[in-house]
Amino acid sequence: MSETITEHEAAEEPVVESAAEGGLLQIRTLIVTAPAEVREQFRGLPTVELLDHLARSRPAGNLADPACAVRTALRRLARRGRR
Repeated sequence: MSETITEHEAAEEPVVESAAEGGLLQIRTLIVTAPAEVREQFRGLPTVELLDHLARSRPAGNLADPACAVRTALRRLARRGRR
């Protein structure tokens, strides 16, 4: 039975890694298409620092504002990737 668990756990690892990579790809794509003020804020940050900054951010304002909506989506994606 322990072999089954090991095989099952081993089978799940690539899914977790690809999900994390997919989340990072979504974040990068969202930054590219974000308003200029948001793009400039995150340009050039290393991946770990970017994810940490986004996950700890607390966007405020009206979600009808595109910059606020993008910041909120970026935070949610970064926090989902940390799970």
